[in-house]
Amino acid sequence: MKTEHYFVNLIDLPEILPFTISDIDEERLEANITVQEKSSKKLFEFVDHLERKFVPIHYIGQDNIEGKFYQRFLFSSNGFLEIMQTAPAAVIAHFSDKKEAQKFSKALKNAVKKFAIDQRAAKFLIKDIEVQQDKEENLTYQTWTKLKNIRKDVEL
Repeated sequence: MKTEHYFVNLIDLPEILPFTISDIDEERLEANITVQEKSSKKLFEFVDHLERKFVPIHYIGQDNIEGKFYQRFLFSSNGFLEIMQTAPAAVIAHFSDKKEAQKFSKALKNAVKKFAIDQRAAKFLIKDIEVQQDKEENLTYQTWTKLKNIRKDVEL
C-alpha cells in the first residue's frame, strides 16, 4: 500500500484570482447567490484551463461549511482538488504520486499567470507554488480560519 502523500497549496492573500468571494452580505441571501454563481463561473474557467494543462478533471460538488465555500474536483489520473472560494481563496491538491503533483504544480502556475488580475502580485503567488510532502504542514481549516481573521483585522 502506498502511504506517500504529496500536496500543492496556493493561498490567494492578495485576492488576485477572479473567483475569490470577498464580499458576502449575510443578510442578503439572493445577493450572495449571485456572487457565488459569478464566482463559480470564473472558477470553472480556471479549472478548464488547468485541465488543458494537466489531466481530465471531474467535478464532485460544492459545500458551504462554517462560512467556507468550496468546490471539489477529482483528477482522472491520481488525486483530488479542493478550491476554497471565500477570501482568502485557496487551492489545495492532493496526490499519492510526486510526478503528478509536479505536473499539477506547473499547470497551476500557468493558470495563475493567465487568470490573475494583478500580474505583479501573481509573481509572488507563483513563487510559493511547490510540491510538498506530508512531513510539511498542509492547509488545514484552522490555518485558513487564522488567515481569514488576519484579513478581517487588516480591513479595519
